[in-house]
Amino acid sequence: MITAIQMALVALLILISATPVLAKIDPSQNIAIVARMKKDFQGRVALKCWLRPCSIRADFDGDGKPDKAALVVDTSRQNKKGIIIAQGTGKSVLMGPGNPLGEWGDDLSEVSAWKVTRHGKTDALALTKDSAQGLIFYADGQFQFKLLP
Repeated sequence: MITAIQMALVALLILISATPVLAKIDPSQNIAIVARMKKDFQGRVALKCWLRPCSIRADFDGDGKPDKAALVVDTSRQNKKGIIIAQGTGKSVLMGPGNPLGEWGDDLSEVSAWKVTRHGKTDALALTKDSAQGLIFYADGQFQFKLLP
C-alpha cells in the first residue's frame, strides 16, 4: 500500500520533471557554437536553456551539412531570448534579439516549445507561443519567419 508521503514524493517528481529549467547549457558540449558566438556576435550572446531540448541539430538550409540551433540570451539587450542557428557552412544567424520575428518581436521569452519539422525540402523550426504557431525556415538564401494558420 502506498503511503501519503510516497504519493506526495511521486507528485513532486512529476512536477519537477514537467517544469522547464532555466539553466546554462554546458559549453563543453557546444564548443563550436560558443566559438562562433564570440566571433560573430562579439560575445554579447550567451547560451541559455529555457526550453527542452536546449539545442536542435538538423539540416535547416538543405545543403546536406548538419546545422545546429541553440537557445540564447543577448546580454546587450536586457537578456532578450533568441535562437542562434549555426550553419554547417560556418555562418551563424541570430533570430530574435536585433532580428525581430514579425509580430512576435525580438524577444522569444514567451515561446513555450520548439521542434524540428519539414518545410518543403529542408528542416525548419516550429515554435509555439501561447496558442500561436510560427516557423523559422530557410528560403532564398536566408532564414525567414512566418506565422502558421
